[in-house]
This record gives sequence, C-alpha cells and structure tokens, in this order.
Amino acid sequence: MSKQLNFDTGIVDYEINGGAHVRFNPADVAFTERFYNTFKQLEGQQSEFEKRVAEINAGDRTELFAYARERDAEMRERINELFQDDIADAIFDGCNCYA
Repeated sequence: MSKQLNFDTGIVDYEINGGAHVRFNPADVAFTERFYNTFKQLEGQQSEFEKRVAEINAGDRTELFAYARERDAEMRERINELFQDDIADAIFDGCNCYA
C-alpha cells in the first residue's frame, strides 16, 4: 500500500449560482496577475463602451442588441481566461452577463 502525502495547496472551491465551480488559489501570484490584468483591461474599455452606447442610442437602437452580444462574448472569454476553465456559460445560464 502506498503512503500518502497531503498538504494544503491554498486552493479554494466556490460554487456559483448552482451551475459552476471555480477553483483557484487566491494567494497565487499568477491568479492575482490574471485578475489584475482582467480588471485593468475592463477599466480601459469603459469609456469606449460608454461612447459606443451613446452613439447607438443616437441612431438605430437595434444595433444595441448586436453590441450587447459582442460585449457579452468578450466578457465570457475574459472570465474563462481568468479562471482557466470554460465556466462562463454555466455561471450565466444563457443570460447576457451584463443583465
């Protein structure tokens, strides 16, 4: 029989909305870097987002639906990259993540 060696890796597991599990070590520098970079990117895009929404609202508002789908896909990709797992669909269960 093999002997076992177990130690605490610092990994935490969260269930989100009953549909997804995310596992990560909040003290891991690689995770922290991905988290920081994700929010830095989103912050940098906020003024572009607001400008585009204002342009759409001044014109054909049906464009807003296409833009919302585009932003939703982009956000899902970022969430999946952050947690290094394909979890965004399970988290948002078909809803636009900006809803």
